[in-house]
Amino acid sequence: MKYKTIFCQALFVFVCIFINFFGRLLADSLSFPLWLDAIGTVFGAYILGPLCGAVIGATSNIIYSFYSPDALYHVLTNIFIGIAAGISAKRGFLKDMFGILSTAFVVTLVSVVISTPLNFLVSDGTTSNIWGDGIIELFQDFGMNRILSCIMGEYYLDFLDKTLTLLLLFGFITV
Repeated sequence: MKYKTIFCQALFVFVCIFINFFGRLLADSLSFPLWLDAIGTVFGAYILGPLCGAVIGATSNIIYSFYSPDALYHVLTNIFIGIAAGISAKRGFLKDMFGILSTAFVVTLVSVVISTPLNFLVSDGTTSNIWGDGIIELFQDFGMNRILSCIMGEYYLDFLDKTLTLLLLFGFITV
């Protein structure tokens, strides 16, 4: 009985990593204005806790870095997404729409705070996404400085992505 539970959990973790990998591959291939690489992280954090969510997130980014080397730098982002989502789940914040959207805000903020400096380290502040980079250019055309423009470009992508991810989780929970 115990081995069956461990097997089911391991299979679930593998599926979450698969979802993250192919979500990101789909988003990159179709130039979506989001990442789709934290769906499995959030689901894993909800079901198995923050540590497991962090492991799923890190593993997903490590595997995706074989396809896109910049993903390796963002391992830290996905780790903290898993931790934030797992803590929110443990505290019961994911039971209603207010909690889901509040968690989406927190996860977005965490993502922006971690990803923006990494973007400067890796790619002069750009997001490596045509939509996020377009927002950066737009704000710079409006006269905003480079750092704030890069923050806004990352925020644009992360807000949409994390809100959609947590709404998917909410739909899954409430079905």
